[in-house]
Amino acid sequence: MPGSGKTVLVSVSIYDLQHRFSGREDVAVVYAYLRYSERRSYPDILASLLSQLVESHWEVAYPHIAPLYEHHLKTGDNITELELESALRSVCGALEKVFVVVDGLDEVDDEIKEALLQTLPSLGANLLIVSRPLDLFTCYTPDAIFLSIQARTEDIGLLVLDKINKSARLKAILRGNAGLIDRLSSRIKEKSKGMFLVASLQMELLRTSSSVNSLFKALEALPSGINEMYRRTMERIEAQSEEDVSIARRIFVWILNAYETITVEMLQQALTFSYENLAFDVDDTIPVPVMLSLCCGLVTLEGRNQVRFIHYTTQEFMQTIAFPDLPSPHTLLSVACLVQLTSAKVESWGISSPSRIAYSASAFPDLTPYAYRNCWNHAKVSDSSGDLHPHIISFLYKCTTYPADIRGAPGRLTGLDLAARFGLVNVINSGEVPYRQSEAYKNYTPIHHAAITGQLDALRALLTSHREIDVFAQAADFRASTALHFAVSSYFQNPELVQDLISLSRNRELAQNPTSLRPTPPVGPAEQTELGFSPHNIFSVRDNRGRTPLMTACAFSNENMVRLVITCQEAATPLNEKEMATAMYYTCNNPSNGNSIAQFLVNKFPSLDMKAFYPDAAFDAFMDACMHKHEDTIRWFLARDPSLIRRTNSRGAAALMQLFHRDSSVGYFSLELLDLLLAAGCDVQAQDDEGRSVFWWAAGHEYGEGADFLRRLLAFEPTIDILQRDKHGFTVLMRAAECRSPTKIEFILSQPGVDAQYINAQDDRGRSAFMRACTSNESGWLAPWDRRFALDALLSHPELDINLRNVHNLSALDLMLAIDYTISAPLQMETIRMLLGHKSLTPATVRKALSHSFIAGTPISARLMLSAARKLDIVVFCQRLEDQETIILLAHSLRRKSMVHVELLLAHCYGGTENSGWSFTLVTYTCRCPDCVLTRQGRHRSVVRFLPYGQTEWEHRPSADYVVSKSIDYRPKLPNPSGL
Repeated sequence: MPGSGKTVLVSVSIYDLQHRFSGREDVAVVYAYLRYSERRSYPDILASLLSQLVESHWEVAYPHIAPLYEHHLKTGDNITELELESALRSVCGALEKVFVVVDGLDEVDDEIKEALLQTLPSLGANLLIVSRPLDLFTCYTPDAIFLSIQARTEDIGLLVLDKINKSARLKAILRGNAGLIDRLSSRIKEKSKGMFLVASLQMELLRTSSSVNSLFKALEALPSGINEMYRRTMERIEAQSEEDVSIARRIFVWILNAYETITVEMLQQALTFSYENLAFDVDDTIPVPVMLSLCCGLVTLEGRNQVRFIHYTTQEFMQTIAFPDLPSPHTLLSVACLVQLTSAKVESWGISSPSRIAYSASAFPDLTPYAYRNCWNHAKVSDSSGDLHPHIISFLYKCTTYPADIRGAPGRLTGLDLAARFGLVNVINSGEVPYRQSEAYKNYTPIHHAAITGQLDALRALLTSHREIDVFAQAADFRASTALHFAVSSYFQNPELVQDLISLSRNRELAQNPTSLRPTPPVGPAEQTELGFSPHNIFSVRDNRGRTPLMTACAFSNENMVRLVITCQEAATPLNEKEMATAMYYTCNNPSNGNSIAQFLVNKFPSLDMKAFYPDAAFDAFMDACMHKHEDTIRWFLARDPSLIRRTNSRGAAALMQLFHRDSSVGYFSLELLDLLLAAGCDVQAQDDEGRSVFWWAAGHEYGEGADFLRRLLAFEPTIDILQRDKHGFTVLMRAAECRSPTKIEFILSQPGVDAQYINAQDDRGRSAFMRACTSNESGWLAPWDRRFALDALLSHPELDINLRNVHNLSALDLMLAIDYTISAPLQMETIRMLLGHKSLTPATVRKALSHSFIAGTPISARLMLSAARKLDIVVFCQRLEDQETIILLAHSLRRKSMVHVELLLAHCYGGTENSGWSFTLVTYTCRCPDCVLTRQGRHRSVVRFLPYGQTEWEHRPSADYVVSKSIDYRPKLPNPSGL
């Protein structure tokens, strides 16, 4: 039953479970609220459940998700559904009991319903699914217990009383008369049939009554069904003044058609837009209570500022309603977004980096970021329906410098580029937006942009209606790619687009004026002839690295795309073995799909012999295959030339070392692949030019199965020198510590010959293994936990000395304090506390660390050291403002770019800085960042919020008004204080 209060019951159930098992580390409670308006995918739902398990039970979940996360952090690939399912099962299996609660299963697509009902019961968890009846899907849960939720009429009565108390008019009419209230409550219970949503809407409709008779007359006329209630509510909305009706309709249009969740601020600004005048007027801003009132209960606020319909059935109903007095929804939204962008002078935004473009958008009012992300998506829908506003066409006609992210690099677009990029087919066909070759950014043509974004229909329109665009044009970027190069390596992987680009471009009338349509190729005519290419063959164009479209597909795409390009190219000109040898070379350096592409190539061309054409390149390709762990390709190379295993590259590295190389985005490989190269005859004792052996490289491999690779190497060659150091004094233990691997650290520490001298060894820059573990700068949100476990392993050794200093006279504690705590601050602070509590720590090290935290540390680290000042029995720590130590720290603080450390020090002297305090303290101060200093603005402001547990939020934003707000009371507590 929709609107019967199921979500409220779910929320209460989740709260009860969390409260009941709050002290149990072996029991987890996770949940998913599925909403029709949020359009969450199946992987999104699984990822949400998994992230809750990780956050609430980190110690248990870490071993199961760390390898998966780190692997995809390196490769950049999305985690697959199978990997998410496997990780979820693994973590659930490691806990004693897991409660999984899912609300609103009926609000997602059938494919997601089926996937969830197949996966969730297999987790071994206690599962509660709340939904409207789904008889079609009960086959997935034959052993489940089904309960029907029936609304209690007394709860409806409580809702009626609450609505009466919140309505001054209803309270005045009923005057506290218990009989009238009971009569009203009984009729609402009867007519709502147990649906809270209907009862709530019925009470909204009764708020317009003016007397007892009119109240009960309206009550008798109230409908019972939910859709009928929506119709009556819409009639009430339509009965308002013309202005109020227009506002309510526009609210509905924005909520229904926005591509992102709408916030209150965004909606308020959107409602100030005049479609007739094409302008925003801030004086038309509507207060939030007025907006909600005009919608008569159909719209509500969720969280602090998100606007949505009260129920998914509301959204379903509203999709059946048309508003003939308004423009088509996407036309209205696209025009509003474009006017907002033009008022923000979008074409003048800086493009030093993609993040700079995003920052430019966020610096303007609330609707601007949404407008930049979605304006042209709305325009595409409007263009497809033939309703595109002339203002958009006018903008495209004039546009020459629109900022955009072009394949990860900042750039600028002309109007026709924008039309091609977002698929505005009717705009392209109309011919109203000209092609401006002279103003093209880095020689990118509209055909380039259509190929990059996979806009097939836009490409077809360009090839037919803008024949002046050179199909063979090469972008003047670092690759000098043609449209076909972009198409075969595009993220969108559109085979039909590639086919059309090839066939339509080859059918262009190149013979009429070939020299104007074909740029000078970067390779000579002799090689073109040797490869069998005609001067006007689109397959012959090479980028600045000499790659043809086929080679580009081999290097960046997948097997299906390579098959397609070869099929099309063979229809135009025969392929020869030399070109295929070159394609094989690029294939081996394809991290994700190189192995499958290579197998396709060698099966299609069984006589392929790279060594016959490129002897040195064949070895390089073999080394690339080893680096990217292409096992089948490695076998193919070794079967043809076993001597490859003993060759080394320019750095003196052999094939086995390549397996552990950090340059590869593919980290994982099996012990079987290691055994393959060991059996092929590699020299385990060999060292590269830096004096590093395979064992040294394996110790720092971030994706190994614990210390299994190290054990396998020692089993194969027991005489390996575990205590080896490279030319820079870098030990195997340092290597394991730098990659934050507690298992490898413990294995190395357990080996014979590992003594205090080895554990505390320092390289030529004075860094010890412990220092490297403290400062490893690997990215990812798992890094703080990795570092914590690695430090635990090292600190457990009794002979570790943490007072060592590097060549810059910095200790491990100094280095740890200087790390930027962007994530997991509580865990980072706990790690520092471990160092402060270590038995070998000397007062001198602590004193130096306190000073360093104010010179180069973060506010969190400085605060932690000040807290330690009150707890550690070391007299040199400052306690008062007039102490010499305080004056020195204050001098260091005043040299920082911000005043946060000054604020922190003053607060410490006058109030203390306990770690559990300072919740949401706000400080506003003059910004001294380099940007402000260089531009001599000096009127920016930065806001720092000190959150519980020492976390910090940092904002940097321009401000027309400079305000200084002191939220800390600096009045001294001492009877006779001294000043500076």
